[in-house]
Amino acid sequence: MPAEAIAAYEKAIQLNPNNVDLIRFMGDSYAETEDFVKAAEYYQRLVDSGNNKSNDLFTLSNYYLGIASTEGIDAMTAADALSKSQRYIDEVDKLVPGNVQIVNQKAKIAKFREGENNNGAALAAYNELLGILELKENKADYARYYKYAYNYLATYYFNRGDKATAKTYYQKWLEYDPDNESLRNYVNSLK
Repeated sequence: MPAEAIAAYEKAIQLNPNNVDLIRFMGDSYAETEDFVKAAEYYQRLVDSGNNKSNDLFTLSNYYLGIASTEGIDAMTAADALSKSQRYIDEVDKLVPGNVQIVNQKAKIAKFREGENNNGAALAAYNELLGILELKENKADYARYYKYAYNYLATYYFNRGDKATAKTYYQKWLEYDPDNESLRNYVNSLK
């Protein structure tokens, strides 16, 4: 967004500090430019005002996760942002239990915390996600969530040396990603 537009919206917010639509707009505008610090500031202002919706908590969690995953961010800032991301996703999960996107966000946060280790920190969240997905009628609409979960589970079991269980999850992943030839070749190579 051009600097003059930002200044105009900032002025509009100063004149209308309780205008949640303006605050959301500014937060989302900053997020589009991947300035998650500013995006989170606006959504934090919205949440702190108490004039927010459950989706605002989800969005704030996502923007804090964006801060934590920003390359070059110092460890203390990343840890604080990750903690806040967890706090807000837990809050919204209590308000809207069993929501696919919320549980997927919980899994993403857990996966981010464990880094490249895939030590099982996200197992509970991905299993919860799969449980929710199994209740859905049109499973194809949720293919990307199945892929996230099966990818994580397959990698987890593979890294632990349980190739049989890993292969099962890779095959399930392939059911939702049938055009993925490299995955198909990899699954076929597993003994």
